[in-house]
Amino acid sequence: TTCNLMTLTMTDSYGDGWNGNRWQLVDLSGGIYYDTTLTSGSSATVTLCVLDGPCYEVVVDGGSYQYEVGWSLADDAGTTVLSGGAPYSGNYIGSDCVYGCTQPLADNYDALANIDDGSCSYAACLSADTTESFEDGTLGAWVNDSNDDFDWVTWSGSTWSGGTGPSGAFDSTTYIYMESSSPNFPNKTANLYTPCVDLSAWSAPALVFAYHMYGSTMGTLTVEASSDGGLSWDSLWAMSGDQGDNWWSAAVDLSAYSGSIAVRFSG
Repeated sequence: TTCNLMTLTMTDSYGDGWNGNRWQLVDLSGGIYYDTTLTSGSSATVTLCVLDGPCYEVVVDGGSYQYEVGWSLADDAGTTVLSGGAPYSGNYIGSDCVYGCTQPLADNYDALANIDDGSCSYAACLSADTTESFEDGTLGAWVNDSNDDFDWVTWSGSTWSGGTGPSGAFDSTTYIYMESSSPNFPNKTANLYTPCVDLSAWSAPALVFAYHMYGSTMGTLTVEASSDGGLSWDSLWAMSGDQGDNWWSAAVDLSAYSGSIAVRFSG
């Protein structure tokens, strides 16, 4: 691996060093590759050996009197690559930095990107009260996850396996369900999500739904939300085990979130 020599110039307008602030190169997994500071005085210059390839974020933070802090980073030819003060983060160096949409649920998701450039887009985003009863035989605004073990399906009447499932829908004639019998038993998961809900349309957003969990092999039904386009999920509600041959209603508060989120049922 080749080494790119870079020059970091640190300044302090008061002349007493950086008062605990640190200048760091942080890799995409959170590891600190390089760490330094201006311990005293008004300026100092250091030479960095930055490996050619890895992508690093420049982070400057951690101390007091941050308005006094200044710095610039120049390449081997003397050209300034980055400069700033404190606090500072969000700009990257390294040939392995790939900008694009990193949200897996977005329409323009780029699996090769490792830095989100803010370009993620969603063709369909719920922005008004929406009710789905699956009466047309489709999933509506909901999507089966292509990366799980099996799918949710639309159904009417009783399920084909005995001693489990409802005998009819909660609303009208159609519902969706996941078949827990063989070959999906045990320990297989079916995820169903809606990729984009614009919460700015509501003052008190919530997901309200009916569920039916009847049978000896009931697992766990979970409601989750993601504020980063499916990169990570927060568990908001869960129910496990046999709940009897009844439909039950639940409401999940979404007011802790803002902007756009994804919502997922995981069974």
